[in-house]
Amino acid sequence: MRLKFIEPLMPTLVDKPPEGDGWSHEVKFDGYAELPSRPARTNSDGRLA
Repeated sequence: MRLKFIEPLMPTLVDKPPEGDGWSHEVKFDGYAELPSRPARTNSDGRLA
């Protein structure tokens, strides 16, 4: 079975990372890595809901 192509999400340039309890940040030499604090909801085909 061939998987369907899922187009990648494009990054958005911002002045500073988001704030709030729902975000965790890791400073990297090439930018920031965002880690969601809860699992993402997905459709039955695996795409984000």
